[in-house]
Amino acid sequence: MKAAVVEAVGAGFTLRDIEIAAPEGREVLVEVRASGLCHTDLTVATQALADFPPPVVLGHEVVGVVVATGSRSREFTVGDHVVGCLVQWCGDCPACLDGRVYQCGRPGTTLRDPGTQGPRLSHGGRPVTQGMGLGGFAGRALVHENQLTAVPRGLPFA
Repeated sequence: MKAAVVEAVGAGFTLRDIEIAAPEGREVLVEVRASGLCHTDLTVATQALADFPPPVVLGHEVVGVVVATGSRSREFTVGDHVVGCLVQWCGDCPACLDGRVYQCGRPGTTLRDPGTQGPRLSHGGRPVTQGMGLGGFAGRALVHENQLTAVPRGLPFA
């Protein structure tokens, strides 16, 4: 698929063909219909930040349509319209169970385990970082369902 990739700090965005994996577990594959360009994306693209090593696909203001779900997804079905959220929350820690998902103690559980699972995004056999668990500057985004919210189908994507 096509994606705008930041290949090096300060190098800007380069349009590339990259690979995207099939959804596993509670992941949802979203056909991206719109993605806002936020100042945060520009900051990450121009500064070395440890959480987003290049190559990276940014874009955390993403909307689209669900085209596939993982075998354990319980929130979405194909055809749902969704909006992504940059808050990554596990749903099981004390903060999440208390309704404070913004204070999740285990946000990394929404990502793939690099030791046992392949990357969501790759290029030439190398993993591509998925900014904030979303990576919306691409044709599709593979996202944990906790980072998505369904919206009415009649709502314009813009």
